[in-house]
Amino acid sequence: REELEKHISELNPIDNVKPLAAAGVKIYHIHGDADTTVPLVPNSEEFAKRYRDCGGSIEIEVIKGVGHSPGPIFYQSQRALKFLLG
Repeated sequence: REELEKHISELNPIDNVKPLAAAGVKIYHIHGDADTTVPLVPNSEEFAKRYRDCGGSIEIEVIKGVGHSPGPIFYQSQRALKFLLG
């Protein structure tokens, strides 16, 4: 565990947004607001904030009432399809 904690900032996506933002990678992220395994605010919202602060373009779609294992609803997003085909 100690070894992991020494390297956590190298491995945590939230701490590694600069290279993606600098490369101009546009991100579309879907997250359920009822996710208790990976809560929305300290994870996806924080990632988006840091990404925007680095000049990156990110859009988050929040699915109401959906948890960590949403099933096919994430794959039926019309907004995501529009983003991908954009």
